[in-house]
Amino acid sequence: MTLSLSNHLAEDSAYHALRRDVFDGLRRSPKSLPPKWFYDSVGSELFDQITRLPEYYPTRAEAEILSARSAEIASATGADTLVELGSGTSAKTRMLLDALCEQGSLRRFVPFDVDASMLQSAATAVQAEYPNLEIAAVCGDFEEHLGEIPGGGRRLFAFLGSTIGNLTPGPRAQFLAALADALQPATACCWARTWSRTPTGWSAPTTTPPG
Repeated sequence: MTLSLSNHLAEDSAYHALRRDVFDGLRRSPKSLPPKWFYDSVGSELFDQITRLPEYYPTRAEAEILSARSAEIASATGADTLVELGSGTSAKTRMLLDALCEQGSLRRFVPFDVDASMLQSAATAVQAEYPNLEIAAVCGDFEEHLGEIPGGGRRLFAFLGSTIGNLTPGPRAQFLAALADALQPATACCWARTWSRTPTGWSAPTTTPPG
């Protein structure tokens, strides 16, 4: 099947967005920077390594849930399109892809991410593993380009890795509003969210030498 990548980011959009976020973050107290800037191709690979550390429990917990429930999710949604938001390497999505393919409903996979090179690499890897799927990758920003995600059919949106927890209340509200605008009838959502984020539990993975 076909593989396409539509890039909706201008060549210099990352520079201008980073400049704006840095200036805004330096004016805050405490100073801050949106976590999305951690995840270029190098940052995505580094985070993938961090998720394999013994101290980093969310990925294992998420994998256990998906292993136990993917077939149930596939049956309940009957999705012919799987949309992965913040796809990165798309490693977390394989269980949903397998379940939907085994059920026989899946026709299209739409990974959505801000990093075009990582997106191209991940989409190519998925195509090699699932040659019968149409891969329609979308490169864009959560705040501006969710409307560019292909519509039609029965879609399942997957937002894994507790990524939504990286958003502060303002950007989180903007993201949810943009997502609501992008959703259509016969669309289902699968979310991953870590509810308990104690300082002790979350400091270990990032204070080890690999982290």
